[in-house]
Amino acid sequence: MDKRRMLVQIFLSVSLFFAFLTTTNHRADEIAFDIAQPTASIEETLSWVDQADFDKAEQTYQEVKKWWTMEKQAAKKKNTTVAQQIDLKVGQASIALLLEDSTEAKKELIALEQAIVAMNQQEHSLGAYINKLVQLKTMVQEESWEEVQVTTEQLASEWLSVEGDVVSRSQAIYDHSEKNLLDLKHAAETKNKEAILATIDDMQKELSSIDSADYSIIDVAMIPFREGLEAMLIISLLLSVVKQRENSKKAKRWILGGSVLGGLTSLAIGVLVYYVLSVVAFGTNSQLINGYSGVFSSVMLVFVGIWMHKSSDVQKMTSFYKEKSQNSATGGVVGLAALAFLAVIREGLEIVIFIIGLVGKVSMQQLIAGFLLGTFLLAVVAIVLFVFERRLPLKAFFTLSSLVIFYLAIKFMGSGIHSLQLANQLPNQVETYLPTVTALSIYPSWISFIPQLLIIGIIIVYLLQRKKENSHEK
Repeated sequence: MDKRRMLVQIFLSVSLFFAFLTTTNHRADEIAFDIAQPTASIEETLSWVDQADFDKAEQTYQEVKKWWTMEKQAAKKKNTTVAQQIDLKVGQASIALLLEDSTEAKKELIALEQAIVAMNQQEHSLGAYINKLVQLKTMVQEESWEEVQVTTEQLASEWLSVEGDVVSRSQAIYDHSEKNLLDLKHAAETKNKEAILATIDDMQKELSSIDSADYSIIDVAMIPFREGLEAMLIISLLLSVVKQRENSKKAKRWILGGSVLGGLTSLAIGVLVYYVLSVVAFGTNSQLINGYSGVFSSVMLVFVGIWMHKSSDVQKMTSFYKEKSQNSATGGVVGLAALAFLAVIREGLEIVIFIIGLVGKVSMQQLIAGFLLGTFLLAVVAIVLFVFERRLPLKAFFTLSSLVIFYLAIKFMGSGIHSLQLANQLPNQVETYLPTVTALSIYPSWISFIPQLLIIGIIIVYLLQRKKENSHEK
């Protein structure tokens, strides 16, 4: 009953999101600005910077600052995050001009111009994303490295606005594009012209192959099903873990509470993004959430996996739970509830953002029908797992479950660090000789590969130690 109640609560929570989508067609981003004057002034300022005439550059730049002073409040109503970004770039460009730092001034002015242009864009389609890749290719060929750096950062940030289109059509292209984005950022930082052009060609070819595709109910259904599967699996296994506890009902309530809270939080963030911010403006923040939640979940999953493997010994498991129940009122379930919350918010946020990305590309009827179908398929899998768990011997079930948990720990660590790299929280260093296994979120970067190797090492050491203990007991 607890599992069914969890599915119903999560289903109702996410269904509310569709109610928000259908209640109004008004969006703040319908406001448009006349950006011809500020962009022209920025271009003129850049020309004076190229000539090292900072007095005239500063005079021309004053026109940009005047324009921004008049439009700032309206811009905040349209898109708070982008307005803050423009405000920051206006100040940084002003400081660079004051210090007569031509390199930094050009970089900030280019970023400012692109932010102003982005503020006026009302639609971020896959076709527009591909066009920006083509523009980047021209910049690389002309060796305009400041523009290359800025545009590459924008492509990483704007990926969130099109990834729903991509993942609904091809999981393989989505996974490969995620890897290519990191390769692109690293190549841009090192000014590796050949690597950038090769990566752009690869991304352009793959994304163009799905750009003109039509979307169906099945495409929509695969989003909640595929993204929700891992979260549902984790919650199901956590509920199985605490089943033998003396206070199992209380433990289950904690886990279900954490999962429902994760679903409601994902819904709240989705509503905020759709009505207040924008998918593009939320790009970096989403990567940060995915990144940190992935890393934290991975660490917790390692301990849960070891815990479940130990639980394959029924007698030891029973005495362990009795001891824990006597020593603690909550018996450690707060940590399990936190893991359920992180698992749901990580996957739930992706579902919400992906669904937002498909608004306008399919009818609202198809969107809702696709979501209902995906949720139904997820419920079928949950029922199968429930029946499977009851019929499988307890020792075999916990052994198998621990292996699944170890797999997810390795995957979450890789995908979490990868997201932090895309959000510029970690170095983007890429080594071509390292393997790429998208199923495990293994990317060619030591920054993510070493923690994954560490997890694998911990698992191997534990299993060997466990084997040694069992041989002594015999």
